[in-house]
Amino acid sequence: MARTETVKFVIDLAAGGRVTYQPVVLGVAYGYVRLVRGTQSMSAVRPTDLVVSEWVPEHIGPVAGLVTSQMQAPLAHVAVLTRNRNTPNMGLRGASGLDAFTRLEGQLVKLGAGGPADRDERTLAGMGSTPADNLA
Repeated sequence: MARTETVKFVIDLAAGGRVTYQPVVLGVAYGYVRLVRGTQSMSAVRPTDLVVSEWVPEHIGPVAGLVTSQMQAPLAHVAVLTRNRNTPNMGLRGASGLDAFTRLEGQLVKLGAGGPADRDERTLAGMGSTPADNLA
């Protein structure tokens, strides 16, 4: 059975007031971590993917959740799409290079995209390789 880990994301205003975490669409998502870097296309993502992207895509098909390494404009096309689909979406500076995501690439995870008051809901937890792993 895979070990379950939980990583909490902290809202941190670094020197100069630079925001490092931005909840765009609040919620909880279960999906397989899929890192999208460089010029990789979003067209290959699946509805079961929790997409962690280096950049803010202009368009994305249905996915379990979205984490971008850059902050998003609230009215960006992808922000509106995820809001209309009720898909958890957040900006987390440098997310595509964070060990929490790279270590869990391809694994089933639970992502909590919570607001400033929801400290317990800003989390990433590895669930094991298959849902059955969590039943033992």
